[in-house]
Amino acid sequence: MSTYKGAQPNLNLREDLNNVLYINASHNETSLVHLTSKYMIDQLTKQIRNDNEGSSQNNSTDSEKTYSVKERNLWEDKLVAYNVSHPAANFRLMNGKGSPEDEEHFRPVREIAEELNTADVLVIAAPVWNFSFPYVVKQYMDIAFQPGINFVDESASSADSDGNSIYIPVTSNKSLVIVSSSGGSYNESIDFLTPYLIKAFQMVGFDHSHVIQIQRAAFENRENLTEDANAQADIISANIKHQFHQGHTRDKATIQHTGSSGHHGTRIENVNRK
Repeated sequence: MSTYKGAQPNLNLREDLNNVLYINASHNETSLVHLTSKYMIDQLTKQIRNDNEGSSQNNSTDSEKTYSVKERNLWEDKLVAYNVSHPAANFRLMNGKGSPEDEEHFRPVREIAEELNTADVLVIAAPVWNFSFPYVVKQYMDIAFQPGINFVDESASSADSDGNSIYIPVTSNKSLVIVSSSGGSYNESIDFLTPYLIKAFQMVGFDHSHVIQIQRAAFENRENLTEDANAQADIISANIKHQFHQGHTRDKATIQHTGSSGHHGTRIENVNRK
């Protein structure tokens, strides 16, 4: 049986939205996924800051609330050259057998993993590449997902009713927003981007998911696509704010269940106008 000496699960509800992390795998600054993601983050920021200002005026004894947005451009930011030596160092450190050299070697990986822990909302902008996401997204996930830091692996001692390994997130009740785009149309049978990201990020505490899929970008009017995508971004930003400020209750008129796994999501199948 493995013994983990890293962080332990903390399943308390998050009442305040303090940190938004934007993972940008878009092609450029004018891409639809980037512009939609930035628009949604800007709308969410305005709502949160307006609420914080109102709270401060109503209660002068409240300490100033912090709110931050951080962007990681996966094409421009130099990620650590992750290889098998990094998880080996991590396992030695978790089992109390690590050296100062292990700690230094693993430090840049730990920083990215802990950054993911602090995110209350994670926004991923990713165009569809070959029915899935660009390889830099998977590279980021392999670095950021670390046992003992953002999840605890219980597979050595137990499994679920289907025999699958059990992973317990260190944090929970966080929101994932996926913004994807494709030149043509596709349906769920060939969508290997959305289901994978939703399932994978549940393992590290993002159990509320929202999806904007911008399809037929090569054929439809760009202005109409942008207008429709932004309208969906408005719905998502309002519901995320509602999640953190009203105890995770949901507006049934704008939110639908997207599976039996317990997460909630806004799923936009065709963001375009005929």
